[in-house]
Amino acid sequence: MAIDSRARASNGLRFAVGGVTGGSNVVAPMSRTIWPQPLVVVHDVPASSRFYTELLAAESGHGGDRYEQVVRDGEIVLQLHAIDIEDHHGPLASHDAPLGNGVLLWFELADFDEAGRASAPAGRRHRA
Repeated sequence: MAIDSRARASNGLRFAVGGVTGGSNVVAPMSRTIWPQPLVVVHDVPASSRFYTELLAAESGHGGDRYEQVVRDGEIVLQLHAIDIEDHHGPLASHDAPLGNGVLLWFELADFDEAGRASAPAGRRHRA
């Protein structure tokens, strides 16, 4: 089921909108108790932050070299954490394994073409 961020009830709750057998759409309220906030381990937090905030038309919610929150419409959509920082939780990734091994970040956007145009001026593929 795809998330349509434009689908909001008068109370501001988001709805999931997805096709089902027969081509009709199902509209169901998203969970009020679960808010996915993926945390990705990266080599360069500021560069990764610039990439994702530009691509997703988002903004920095924290800032810094060690940790960042990518925020859109007041909600965290992604967290970035430096690979070398263990803080209170210990290591989050092994230096021996390639970053992103087995992970796919999937974002559905209202305007995919605009996101493509926003990322094109950078002229690069980002390596976390």
